[in-house]
Amino acid sequence: MNLISSEQINLLSIGRVPMRRKRSVLRQKLLDKLAERIEKFSNNSENHWFLICGMPGCGKTNLINSLLWEKPEISLALFDKIIWLTDRRTDIDGHLNLATDCLLIFSLDSPNNEITEEIIVKDEIDILSQNLDIYSQERSLGEKLKITLENIPQKILLILDGVLKSETVRFFNEYKANNCKIIATSTSTDLFTLIDEIETFNLETDLFEINELQHLLKAFKFEDNFSKNYLSEIIGKTGEI
Repeated sequence: MNLISSEQINLLSIGRVPMRRKRSVLRQKLLDKLAERIEKFSNNSENHWFLICGMPGCGKTNLINSLLWEKPEISLALFDKIIWLTDRRTDIDGHLNLATDCLLIFSLDSPNNEITEEIIVKDEIDILSQNLDIYSQERSLGEKLKITLENIPQKILLILDGVLKSETVRFFNEYKANNCKIIATSTSTDLFTLIDEIETFNLETDLFEINELQHLLKAFKFEDNFSKNYLSEIIGKTGEI
């Protein structure tokens, strides 16, 4: 693991980026490949969306999490603010809750911390408690989110981890700001068909290396006495991910 500067820790901690799992395996080749794609994506002013897609449990969340912690040349050099939002919601107003979470995180990092946080919390409670239909609630929150992002003269990265509904994609696409890039993880590319330009990084075709499996077995205290042929067989039977 690379040495992490206090500046990087501060950036990721404020944005609620989870710490790396202790027993996770660093998939270096895959990480380098993703980093190269993300760097190009960050410099493309026309494209705001990047999708990491793959079957459940293949390591999408761990991969983007590892990238943010292990590669400061991406997280620290390319972005001024990073916000991590865990989705995995199927309720009708899940995207509204995500928007509120995003606003609250931004308020905690505001120079006028206490005042801004108080205003945002009160506004969101008012919006969600009024007798407004969900479309009116959505418009109010969406406009507030977009204005908040646009008023920050910095390059922002928004992580939407575990997207399950097309409504989430539609909402964040409609109210995205020009200074904001969005990286989403999901099991389905179909949820993102409404987006005209999107980069897709598919995990299902990337091999799990033998040395990575060896590190994983060691992390879980398995004896290191498996032959390479046996490890190759395990990788093949688990779909090579």
